[in-house]
Amino acid sequence: LRGFSANRLLLVVDGFRMNNAIFRSGNLQNIVSVDPFSLESIEVAAGPGSVIYGSDALGGVLSMTTYKPEFSWSGKVESKRMFTIKSASANSEKTLHGHWMTSGKQWGFVISGTYSRFDDLMMGKYGPSAYLRPEYVVPDLFAGKDSVVKNNNQRIQKFSGYEQLNLLGKVRFKPVKTLDITLGSLYSFTGDVPRYDRLIVYKGKRLRYGEWYYGPQTWWLNSASLIYTRNHLLFDESTLLAGFQRYEESRHDRNIDKPELYHRTEKLHVFSVSLNFSKNIRGKALIDYGAEASAERIWSNGISEHLISGKETPVAPRYPDHSAYRNLSAYIQSRYHLSDKLSLHGGIRATQTSLSGDFPRQYYSFPVDGFRSVNRAFNGNFGLLYNPSAGGKINLLYSTGFRSPNMDDMAKIFDSEPGHVMVPNPGLKPEYARNLEAGYMTGQQSPVMVELTVFYTWLRKAMVRRNFQFNGQDSILYNQVMSKVEALVNTDGAEIYGGTCSVSFPLVSNLKSKNSITWMRGKDSDGLPVRHVPPLYGNHSVIWEKEPWKAELNFRYNGAIPFSRLAADERDKPYLYLPDDDGNPYSPGWYTLNLLCNYDITEKVKISGGIENLLNQRYRPYSSGIAAPGRNLTISVSVAF
Repeated sequence: LRGFSANRLLLVVDGFRMNNAIFRSGNLQNIVSVDPFSLESIEVAAGPGSVIYGSDALGGVLSMTTYKPEFSWSGKVESKRMFTIKSASANSEKTLHGHWMTSGKQWGFVISGTYSRFDDLMMGKYGPSAYLRPEYVVPDLFAGKDSVVKNNNQRIQKFSGYEQLNLLGKVRFKPVKTLDITLGSLYSFTGDVPRYDRLIVYKGKRLRYGEWYYGPQTWWLNSASLIYTRNHLLFDESTLLAGFQRYEESRHDRNIDKPELYHRTEKLHVFSVSLNFSKNIRGKALIDYGAEASAERIWSNGISEHLISGKETPVAPRYPDHSAYRNLSAYIQSRYHLSDKLSLHGGIRATQTSLSGDFPRQYYSFPVDGFRSVNRAFNGNFGLLYNPSAGGKINLLYSTGFRSPNMDDMAKIFDSEPGHVMVPNPGLKPEYARNLEAGYMTGQQSPVMVELTVFYTWLRKAMVRRNFQFNGQDSILYNQVMSKVEALVNTDGAEIYGGTCSVSFPLVSNLKSKNSITWMRGKDSDGLPVRHVPPLYGNHSVIWEKEPWKAELNFRYNGAIPFSRLAADERDKPYLYLPDDDGNPYSPGWYTLNLLCNYDITEKVKISGGIENLLNQRYRPYSSGIAAPGRNLTISVSVAF
């Protein structure tokens, strides 16, 4: 979003932040913990959202809402049950989902479960041969030397499959008219997830790694929500959210032909509470205000397991063990209607974050024993919204955002890529964003819908990865490999700018066209490209709707990123890209043609499916370590009863 990714975007589920102290700045997979089958809605807010959400909301916020129990206003007990089965050919997906909702006049509950299994992913047939998987290491019982096996089908990306289980349960109770209470629990578990981009790295003419995978990733959110509604002097509605999250992830890697398998495990507990109020003043102004506090504790350990002798030896953990992260903030924002056509909105938030820990000196001679970092930030936004007489909307917004360094930014010891190791930088400071944007949207009654947004974001004290020194050395031994030292440092700044245009219009009866295109550029104060700024991308769709049918044919594309616009840390990963005419890595453009269909057999039985990547293109999205699916036949059947 807006040229930002990973921990510069904020993920929110049912009002609770998923982002935590160990969210990393590189591409991450944490969002897979959210079950798409249990979602009621996803709201995407592009641009800094720190006034409402605090740290990390630089590029935008993805706010996801899961199933919420309903009430039966008829007074009778009502039940809804749904069962869904889904399959896809490119990775032999097998997904089973079911949920059950029961509601009474003052109570309701919902339970939901989803199990998915994904086999190794099949890439497309037509495209660069460099993406093929000609051979792989068999990570079987180690006997002193690994076996490299020829891949009988080089389009199959061996060791890219995994499995996942999601469970949800919520109970809602309304004892009196003014009080609404919801208790909920979400649980997610993945099996081992191979890190495919490391498994295709070569050292000389031999694959570099014998094994590299993420261990089971678990996420457990227990929450309580109390909504109190009353026409009070200070508020019309107040909301109390309290939650506890338990998170665990691990990394496991071994160099080829080496018996040492390294295990690094992280566990994290998050306690959070927020209190929010809303007040409508005579229909002219709406004021929201509140406060939030959270505390996190991180446990981290490392073990080297000798696969022949079985001996286990402690090694440096990824993060300082028993470290802590805390957040305290308060905000107020309002919207005021000057007239029927013009309104103003603005707000401010004050935040304090603290990070502390002790370095494990038994593994490395750290220049300091530990660290404690306290950062404060004030953020605000101000906007104008104008509704012209012909309909439509014109808006102008200035907003600021910030991101405090978390444990992954400040205190990590880990190989960022083969031959490079990230080391702590206790002097790292927060980065701040200033954003100016303007937008226009036609009225809802217009036959041709147009939405245009342009923006400019200036990132001050941007955290970027650069060469570093550890105790005066530019290289250190990590996992028995001499590795170049790097760390996150603050630069003077970076700028990102661009725009998005969307147009939709009717063609003939029941047929319409939807089109969008997005263009961005970004560079830091050293003149180097910003890593997560995407290439030009767009989508053109033709949609036909006539009950009980809906069908869509769409064309999606991404432009190329030449070597000159490839970020410095991406240039160090030539195995992800193709060589240009000068032998430098670059990300080629790509396109797909896709056909999607929905058919309602009855009100209770629905079927959907389609063929993705009809032309069977072989491509790798920018900055991805794995090639995208080839031609993919999907089908899903849902039955309500």
